[in-house]
Amino acid sequence: MKKILLTLVAALVVTSASAFSFNWGITGGLNYTKVKISNSAISNLKSGDSQAGWNIGVRANVGLIAGFSVNGALLYNQNKLVLENDMVMVKEYETERSFSIPLNLRYNFGIGQTGVFVGTGPQFDFALGSTKWNKALGNASSTFDKQNMATSWNISAGAKVLGKLELTAGYT
Repeated sequence: MKKILLTLVAALVVTSASAFSFNWGITGGLNYTKVKISNSAISNLKSGDSQAGWNIGVRANVGLIAGFSVNGALLYNQNKLVLENDMVMVKEYETERSFSIPLNLRYNFGIGQTGVFVGTGPQFDFALGSTKWNKALGNASSTFDKQNMATSWNISAGAKVLGKLELTAGYT
């Protein structure tokens, strides 16, 4: 009986250890920023135009069991915003820089080196540099005081191709 139990435990340990995997790599991408303004205290601010930005960093993926994995990254983000002030007829270009740490639980569909995946999880953003937009905004500058940290939620989907390349689209 002891031999059978020890054999089963040993088989379970070997099978479980082989199910776990670890890989890492470099990641980069494009960000799309949309600003919506609905505060009456800044009514002289005409619009916030949509702008594109970028990110780059390192990403790690820890494979768990049954197609699940935990995915995390350390990213440098840079976004540009265009703010237009009606009162002084000036467009203000602001650059927002931050470090982001997204942590996602992923589920992988597929066999071997190819497949698709979906993921979700929190993202923690830490602002770099000035946290106040105060150039051409006039009296509204204090309204745009940002916090040094923001927390958001990610959802993503993507495909792994050629064994090493992942193409992902996400919404935060």
